[in-house]
Amino acid sequence: MCPVAQGNGNVARGRGPNDFQVWHYDRWVREGGLAGLYFDENYLSEDRNYLAGGAYLLPDERIQPGYTYLGLREFNKRLRYMFHANGKPPPCLWLHTTSGQPVYAWMPDVAMEGENVEPASMENDYMECLPASRLRSIGMGANLGAAAMIMCQADRHYNESHSPFTIPQFVGWVLAHDCLPEGAAFWPVLASELEVWHDDVRFLPYWKEGGGIESSTKDVLVSAHVRKGHAVLWIVNTAREDRRATVRVDLGKLGLDPARTIAFDAETGDPYDLGDGVLTLDVPKRFWRAVRLVAPAVLAKDQTFVARFDAGETVADDALGHRYPKPLSGGVLPKAEAEGKTGKGYAMDAALEYGARHHLAPERGSIAMEARFDNTAAGVLLGAGDLRLSLNKGSLSLALQRSVETDAGGQKRTSPQWQEAAKADTGATAEASWHHVVVDWQGKKVEVRLDGKRLLAATLDTPLVPPMARGRQILSHRLRTQPPTVTFGPVKGAVLDDVVMSR
Repeated sequence: MCPVAQGNGNVARGRGPNDFQVWHYDRWVREGGLAGLYFDENYLSEDRNYLAGGAYLLPDERIQPGYTYLGLREFNKRLRYMFHANGKPPPCLWLHTTSGQPVYAWMPDVAMEGENVEPASMENDYMECLPASRLRSIGMGANLGAAAMIMCQADRHYNESHSPFTIPQFVGWVLAHDCLPEGAAFWPVLASELEVWHDDVRFLPYWKEGGGIESSTKDVLVSAHVRKGHAVLWIVNTAREDRRATVRVDLGKLGLDPARTIAFDAETGDPYDLGDGVLTLDVPKRFWRAVRLVAPAVLAKDQTFVARFDAGETVADDALGHRYPKPLSGGVLPKAEAEGKTGKGYAMDAALEYGARHHLAPERGSIAMEARFDNTAAGVLLGAGDLRLSLNKGSLSLALQRSVETDAGGQKRTSPQWQEAAKADTGATAEASWHHVVVDWQGKKVEVRLDGKRLLAATLDTPLVPPMARGRQILSHRLRTQPPTVTFGPVKGAVLDDVVMSR
């Protein structure tokens, strides 16, 4: 410990303390599987250890302190080498700070900032308490040399009077400055759909001209994250009144094919017109809208999701929403290792779950698949919302979840229960074969076709999926909202291939 200054665990960063800590961290990595380290509140502390050379005594015996800067930098250089030598890929080092200290001294992979920054009211919102000047100077990864994650204190210190507004406001505001929002539950849902983690993503800031995007409306800013075939525009209205915003988009400069590019709201999926390269939309006061520009790679008209599994992967070949299935324990993605109708297929012994946002709509749509099964197969072939399509030893049944009133000890309660709505013979034999299965719906009317034949039909109590939502209505632990999903399986022994969703 450092003589005199012993608060907050301050250490005189000489060779001895560094050797001691790095040696122990190395043991944790080798023997305990440690994959990373997080350091909290990394202030540039004064070093008062005159015994180790970090400070010296003045003639009047007062201590003239130095800084721990060089010792801390050496410590973190060695930590980075230690993780690398043990085969641990970054991100390995995370740090948290609450002030504008020289983050480069710590060389982190991820830097968290903004713990002591939070709105106090609707007037003192995030655009006031977390101004662009702060974000551009000490918040952006381009300046820090690390992924910049800004902490959402409006969520952590929830205030009913303003947090319902300032939490979602925070997300678009920091992303318009190429910072990652932390603490807003719905952001990871958008992030999974936008795939902004790709190495070829370019950030086009609103303060630089010539990037291919330009706001023509006073007080409206527009930044973008762009990669091959995709872009998301962060359109922010800084005025204290609503604005009808006009944004000029040069698709050629963004690397997008004008003949194939479509524009839609990143939250609700609502389409936008891109006629003559001009985007016009309403943006609420002190708020934002995110617009996605997508040039589909393999999607045909009305298709929203295509997963062929041919290469042995369960990631969709192309999709308007999230392409990745729910991972297995340990974060591992399930593999398609069975023999498919063409290439590889997915063995349905375990369920395969995808997000339904941007893929399915309540008004109308379809889910099509190729499924290989025999007359012994039993299990859930498809589950979406309050619908469940099941195989049961040669038959195909359609069940709906309905609210049923029950009487328990004189107390009436309403609870959801699965009820069979329709059932039919599949014609399957003892020899497994491939079948083309399609679930179509129009409003609450749903039907199932097997190998081109209309086999089952029913009427839903509620739409198959809820309407698309914004902000905390997408995902919020407080509001208990969740994004919809669609699940295939489990059906032991069956194989899934060529999943296509349309709307």
